[in-house]
Amino acid sequence: MQNQESQQNPSPDTQQQVCQTYQATTEFFDQLPNCITTLKKQYLLDKASVNTRFVLLCLTTLTTAGLTARFTPSFIKVTRNTIFSYLGAGLFIVPEVFNPYLIYRQ
Repeated sequence: MQNQESQQNPSPDTQQQVCQTYQATTEFFDQLPNCITTLKKQYLLDKASVNTRFVLLCLTTLTTAGLTARFTPSFIKVTRNTIFSYLGAGLFIVPEVFNPYLIYRQ
C-alpha cells in the first residue's frame, strides 16, 4: 500500500525539476524565431545575392527530386517531396520568392 502511494505522489524534487525543464524548453522555443531570423540575416541574406540563393534553392529542389526518385520511383511522391522542399527551402533561403515586397524594400 505504501509503495503504491509513493509511486502516485512524485517527490517535490522531481516536480521542481520537471517545472524547470519545462520553463527552459519554453524559453528556448520562444527565442527560436529570433535565432533563426538572425542566422538567416547574418549568413544568407547579407552575404549572398538573390541570384546565388535562387540557384541554391533550385539545386536543393533538384537534389530532393533526384534522391526521392532514386529511392521511391513514384511520380506522386517525387512531385510531393519536390514541392515541399521548394516551399520549405524557399522560405528559408529565398524569402523574396514568397514576399516580393522584400525586393522593393532593399
